[in-house]
Amino acid sequence: MTLSMGTRLYIAKYKSIYKRVITEAKRRENDRLLLQATNKPKAVWKIINKEVGRPSTKTHDITLDIQSDEIGDLNKIADLFNVYFCEMPIKLLKNNKTNNISPPDKHRMCIKGCNKSIFFALITENEVTKVAKSLKNKFVTGNDDIPDYIVKQCIDYLKKPLTDIYYASLESGIFPDQLKIAKVIPVHNKKGNRRDINNYRPIASLSVFSKMLEKLVYNRIIAFIEKNGIITDAQHGFRSKRSTETALQDFVNNVQTTIDNKMNPIGLFWTFPRPTMSWTIDYYSTN
Repeated sequence: MTLSMGTRLYIAKYKSIYKRVITEAKRRENDRLLLQATNKPKAVWKIINKEVGRPSTKTHDITLDIQSDEIGDLNKIADLFNVYFCEMPIKLLKNNKTNNISPPDKHRMCIKGCNKSIFFALITENEVTKVAKSLKNKFVTGNDDIPDYIVKQCIDYLKKPLTDIYYASLESGIFPDQLKIAKVIPVHNKKGNRRDINNYRPIASLSVFSKMLEKLVYNRIIAFIEKNGIITDAQHGFRSKRSTETALQDFVNNVQTTIDNKMNPIGLFWTFPRPTMSWTIDYYSTN
């Protein structure tokens, strides 16, 4: 059936009106959700994800078996995870002392002594801006529900108050209590029974402002360590311009050198499913 020009114009007119009504209804509903929400940043992202069609994060209902009792209450489960994660390092330290686990002397020799004092340089707005720009565009947030990329976009407005806060923190030697709070998420190890609390590990999401302060302190400490050659050259992890690739290159070079010298190279590799050893480094302290 062919519609007349007048009919098509009539349909197009009311189609436009229908779209405006739907848009206004969505806007009012979103405003209502934001006004009623106790966690407004979370509510904003929930609305955005719904509008762009992004699926919600897959979650699992956790039920734990503790001493033959089935625990399903979320508050009790949170308390159990809190106790478990807090007691784990204490048990590891106690186990190390019981088994007399300590760094061998040859490993202690790798840490060179240094009689120089470390002095933290002043924090500038340019440095704070640079640290913020170096953050990854992550959607994961800390306890304040502020994602990294929001701070990156707004750093020109935040750099002055952040510089004052970070300067006061270094000057006083006090890390702000609010920045110590992390959002801890129990993650299943993908193996084993989901009801067994021993099969979970903690993932801590820190505030973006906490990560920035840590980066500022890290830059000063690592500059002092690198300048004075404190860390052994065998350390490749967590160092600038070093990675697993450079560690592998050193390993291959050592194997080739050993073979060229008509010797037999031997490689030892090990991994731990969870932290089972913890050694205390008592060579340096901050004043």
